Amino acid sequence: GELGAALSALRRELLLAGGLRTLLERVTNLRLVGCEEAQVRRFRRGLDYSIATLRGLRAEPRIDVCFMVAENGGSSGSTAGPCIGASRAAGGDGRAAALQRRGSSNRGVKRRRSGIQRAAAASAARGRGQQVWQSEEVGGFESYIEVDEEEDDEKAEVYRDNDEEGPLLNIPAAHNALSIVMRDAGTLSFVKFVSHAAPSSRCDVKLVFGIDPTSLASDSEE
Repeated sequence: GELGAALSALRRELLLAGGLRTLLERVTNLRLVGCEEAQVRRFRRGLDYSIATLRGLRAEPRIDVCFMVAENGGSSGSTAGPCIGASRAAGGDGRAAALQRRGSSNRGVKRRRSGIQRAAAASAARGRGQQVWQSEEVGGFESYIEVDEEEDDEKAEVYRDNDEEGPLLNIPAAHNALSIVMRDAGTLSFVKFVSHAAPSSRCDVKLVFGIDPTSLASDSEE
């Protein structure tokens, strides 16, 4: 669809461009050695999620970059009908023309007022939608977990929601947002199942960059 094409163009023309890599190096104070993965993903409500398996494990730290698109709701929906101010032309043509101009002006004021009210309602709905994403109750967040060192097979790592074995980091879905995470060796990430109750699907462009080991050493010394 159009969104997929737009995200693909974003990945190709902006996120994979040299300027982003330069920005990331300045923000992280690390030297990057190239993009290892570049995915355009969509997680539909009530259908999609990803899993963390040992196949995704890396022996060295990586930089994960994710540009997210997750609508917060608040579409205008059905619009109000036209505000019609009826006027009766009584008397000469001049008075009729004046009444028509007055009616047209009143209609314009009512339309502007209606537009402002719809915009305010949409803004409030978007705020509520973002709160829903932030709560993590509808899923759609990206979770970083530490690998169980006792596991040596390819089964999926289990999400544990407790203090001792819970995730290292959860990043809630958000609209028009960019996340940058330095992922240590021995950690994995996955996107939690998106509930039917979520404000929208979650779409993103996910990039994984390698890190020059010498910059890690110099950064630790500093």
